Amino acid sequence: MNSINKQVFHFLVRVRALIGRPRVVVSTKPVVIGEDDLCENPIFLIGVHRSGTSLLRRIIDSHSNIACPPETYFLNHFCSLIKDKDTFAGFRGLGYIDRDETLNEIRRWASRYHEMYRKAKGKGRWADKTPQYITALNELEEIFYNRARYIMIYRHPMDVVYSIYHRGWRFYEGHEEDSLLNAAYYVKGAVSCQLGFMKKHKGKCFQVKYEDVVVEPERARSVLQELFSFLGEPWEPGVLEYNNFHHDWGTEDPIVTGTNAIFDNRGKYKILDETKRKKIRPVLREIMDALDYQE
Repeated sequence: MNSINKQVFHFLVRVRALIGRPRVVVSTKPVVIGEDDLCENPIFLIGVHRSGTSLLRRIIDSHSNIACPPETYFLNHFCSLIKDKDTFAGFRGLGYIDRDETLNEIRRWASRYHEMYRKAKGKGRWADKTPQYITALNELEEIFYNRARYIMIYRHPMDVVYSIYHRGWRFYEGHEEDSLLNAAYYVKGAVSCQLGFMKKHKGKCFQVKYEDVVVEPERARSVLQELFSFLGEPWEPGVLEYNNFHHDWGTEDPIVTGTNAIFDNRGKYKILDETKRKKIRPVLREIMDALDYQE
């Protein structure tokens, strides 16, 4: 498929996704949360924007025991809460003397909406996919401590940079005016956070490369079988046909929503001319080497 046909295909997919976009689904059955029926082992899907997190979210959400809603954002506020020493001083005034007691309360509060969501879906476990949580990994670990598991999603850094740059998004909070470099510094910083967290918590993290999921079906099946084994969940082949399941709509890429199957979307960065590639290589070199990506 040449570049013009690909652009037309992606445009038609977006149109179909927009036309077929479901309304927000509101639970119509009562949801009761009891202390004896809480998810003890939540899952966090962690990856930078445009790294394949929306695709993996739908695969995970297709499993019969895991409910993964659209991006949630609000957990960042709980992460900020525990970074503020006055939070714990305030809880002490309410009788919560021990830090762990306070964290227990914050954890129940923070997970309340996920608990209601997964119960409404009739599932036993919840997962969260929000790229903004990359910079709050240490706080998430403190809130959920030994209970959480993390799926670290990576994609070729130059492909990610190109995709962000192509959309005109700006995530890097430094003073880099050049949009391409802004994307490169964002990806470098975010992926470095992931790698640092993985090094510190090896037993709690599972690494998935976007390329391994989209290259060919047998490789995708093998990687995903390992992933669900890591999570302690039985393998369900149906997750590969994620579009056969209903997934609530969120602030995600409509391309993923509008496609019927996993498709290969690698190597887009090659559209960039050599001058642009030369500009971002030095910024990305360290994380590319760490993840064993070649240009």
